[in-house]
Amino acid sequence: LEWVFQNIGAYGGDKENIFLLGQSAGAHLGMLATLVNAESLSRLNKSQNLYQGRVESTLSIRAFIGISGPFDMIKYGPHFHSRGLGPAILNSVFGCNTSASDAEIDEQLAGLSPTLVLKQKILSEEAINYIPPLIFCHGKADKTVSFESSVDLYRACQQAECKVVKLKLYEGKSHTDPIIEDPMLGNVNGHDELIEDILTVVDAFEIKQDPEITTSRKLVKRRGQPRLAPKVCLRLAAFCNPF
Repeated sequence: LEWVFQNIGAYGGDKENIFLLGQSAGAHLGMLATLVNAESLSRLNKSQNLYQGRVESTLSIRAFIGISGPFDMIKYGPHFHSRGLGPAILNSVFGCNTSASDAEIDEQLAGLSPTLVLKQKILSEEAINYIPPLIFCHGKADKTVSFESSVDLYRACQQAECKVVKLKLYEGKSHTDPIIEDPMLGNVNGHDELIEDILTVVDAFEIKQDPEITTSRKLVKRRGQPRLAPKVCLRLAAFCNPF
């Protein structure tokens, strides 16, 4: 992320107009990065000597969009264990000390769970003011990460009084629909609800309107993308999809 902010200008990008978006583990990591940066910015505001040159660019994040994210590793840990991610594997992924007690591991996981970071006030009150607008999207048919994960984080953000936080749940969407089934089905009728919602968010928060870019977006949505396989085959694959 730091590299992007430092170098995007060289590639024709605008560091004042960057959105952070992630799906599944990417949503979890993106939300953690958003909270860590908010805390850093809060400390930087108190002392200009802290984190010099490291967090200055994060002031430009326009919004964070999290899709189907696992935001509470303690609450949903048993569910992940039941789907093949045993405690040893999950703890290793998060860098937990394998020789630590269960209580110590839970403490470590709490610090890596955005919902608990807000609920347990691990994040300072001052840092809340530096959290950008948050948008959470989740399919209600998700078997891998329950949509309640996004609902819980949404409520935690409201309780913490984050300035802008929104939640949208999608009927019938699984964990992989946004990245596999939906793109393969195409949007020949010019409609992909999730993609259009994301573009709407970007347009709403954009600070520099470029008519050419805006026009090209409309053309993409109107033209649509072709289907990559017969619809019946994709529906059958979706029915058999364990996610």
